[in-house]
Amino acid sequence: MCSTDHFIAQVRCFILPMWLGGRSAGFDVSGSDRGANERNATLRAPTKRRFFAMLNSNLLWMHLILIASSILGATLCLRRGYIRYEIGSKLQREYILTHLGWPPMLWMIFILSCAGPLHYALFPPSMPRRETMLIQDPVTKVVSAKQDATNFRWTRGTIGYEYYLSISVLYSLLLWLSMGNCE
Repeated sequence: MCSTDHFIAQVRCFILPMWLGGRSAGFDVSGSDRGANERNATLRAPTKRRFFAMLNSNLLWMHLILIASSILGATLCLRRGYIRYEIGSKLQREYILTHLGWPPMLWMIFILSCAGPLHYALFPPSMPRRETMLIQDPVTKVVSAKQDATNFRWTRGTIGYEYYLSISVLYSLLLWLSMGNCE
């Protein structure tokens, strides 16, 4: 969840009165809307309808504006570095490094965190029915998760995020090592 979501939730719950869009503080369990069928691949709404529903009701438009403004800011900063300084000069490299490339490149982390709801709208998770992932002990009647349901599953998204983190760590390490060679 993006930090802007937390801010808006705090304002709505603790500052705004009900007649101005405020609401009482509460917690909604994921999947609590039984009619939505959002995790069932055969019963869920088509991508277009799901996207527009999230765009209107879940403030996805705000995430898209934040992503676009972050990309625009990074692009303008890079452009300014190319306009102000001679291409390939030490001043240009320092400007780009200190304004865009300084680890941990917060603008990139911000874009990835704001893209979470967009990813969920376009590529929702498909989950098996809850009953197929549970097992009941015949003696105690206690229901618990099956062993294979508790194992971590690698997807393209999790692998991509791991690649991003690995490249970010390598970039930071190489940058740190190269700082020793500066005059």
